[in-house]
Amino acid sequence: MLALIKREIADAAVFFLITAIFVLILTGMLVYRVAIGWGSDQILGVPSTMYKIFGNFFPFIFLIAAVLGALQMYLDRDKKISSYLSTLATTRRQILSAKIITGVLWILLVILPIAATDAVLLKVFPMVAVPDAGFLIRIFVTIFLCGLACYSFGLLVGWHSGKSLPALGIILVTPILVSLIVIKGFGLQTIIFFLLFISAAIIRTWQKFMSLSL
Repeated sequence: MLALIKREIADAAVFFLITAIFVLILTGMLVYRVAIGWGSDQILGVPSTMYKIFGNFFPFIFLIAAVLGALQMYLDRDKKISSYLSTLATTRRQILSAKIITGVLWILLVILPIAATDAVLLKVFPMVAVPDAGFLIRIFVTIFLCGLACYSFGLLVGWHSGKSLPALGIILVTPILVSLIVIKGFGLQTIIFFLLFISAAIIRTWQKFMSLSL
């Protein structure tokens, strides 16, 4: 399994490299803005620049998550990668699990450094009010689930033959998933919806991957 995960990461090396650079720049901007007091108006004791970071950059990240999932499945089908791996005593379950684990690792690469940076900044710089830790946790949990929902949808549509349908699906569905956060906020309803959507997409992808010809 570890070898399969390494292979998936190597295949998506460009995604991981660009993301690492992007997150490094993003955390640098966050530290700089908080340090100089840019956007110092407080929301529950948290500098508003932290919220602006989410609004300005994460919708783009969600789109990339969907593209990553679709590209994993499309390239697998186009180049018959799983068909080849299945001849090496590797099960379909292991192959698909490695893809999903790789996608989750990519999402965590985006979220964890920013979450850690926020936590450190809230400790280092004095706040006007005590930060609502529970609210911040809900923000990052919701963002993670939204990214995973977009990625799961990408996996689902990426298995279709051709390029137009996956591309159209990503363009249409990803903004809808992201807009749910804008409409419903970071509450329990949003989290439950994403969990249900992720479960449905993963189960359907799993069924197709296990039953269709590689």
